[in-house]
Amino acid sequence: MVKFLQVDEVLNSILEKYGLQKREEQLRYAQCVYYSLLSGYQNREKGKNITSVALLEAATGTGKTLAYLTAAACFARNFSQKVIISTFTRNLQKQIFNEVDRVIKVIPVRISLLKGMTNYFSRKTLQGFINNCQTLHKTVKAGRKKKLLSDLIELLNNIYRTIQDEKVFDVEDFYENYADLIQEFEKNLKELRKVLTPGQRKLLMNVHDFSDFTLANDPRSLKEILRDPDEFYTCVWQEAAESDIVVINHFLFIIWLKKLNNG
Repeated sequence: MVKFLQVDEVLNSILEKYGLQKREEQLRYAQCVYYSLLSGYQNREKGKNITSVALLEAATGTGKTLAYLTAAACFARNFSQKVIISTFTRNLQKQIFNEVDRVIKVIPVRISLLKGMTNYFSRKTLQGFINNCQTLHKTVKAGRKKKLLSDLIELLNNIYRTIQDEKVFDVEDFYENYADLIQEFEKNLKELRKVLTPGQRKLLMNVHDFSDFTLANDPRSLKEILRDPDEFYTCVWQEAAESDIVVINHFLFIIWLKKLNNG
């Protein structure tokens, strides 16, 4: 039998493991979050259409993020329930994820971050750009232009494989971990644009730097994107669907509820 997790014991274990100061306010905060989740769950299990709401506040430095993340993880693990943490800004999402490693090393739960679609790569745009470069490569004669295209295609394929194999669908994460690839791509693209004719440059679409591969430049709607099983953002949503805890923004939380209600 899996041991039933006690939120106070788990929080104390995390604090001790990382040498963090114990605060009574932080423990009370975690317990309030946990028992609010538990109350709502028990009402639903009894067939009661009664929600449980807790309005909580605590002073800066109390450790609120770690407290409610620990409570959410304990609840998700104890009752096999998904917990959604909805935030207003990306900075708050980052703040939560700064605490994630501490929690998952004590409680084995899956926690996913789901940002707005403009924060992710568009597989369709990236693949389309690669295809156009390959088409252009076939039409140009041997020389500097063909060599630049060959180098660019090789680099793009490397980038595509890295995104797909390492599952680095988030543009910000890619910039942090593969800045050298981005710099090499943008340098190569800039040189290539100089030697292409205006007609040839049209095949490069509207890609002028690496950020143009994001979904911000994809004309499709969110619904259309999520219907594409091969799109990177669809993979991000699938991972979130399989996670115990999902950190999300308010807009996507409403979308999530709509998808849930529509099956």
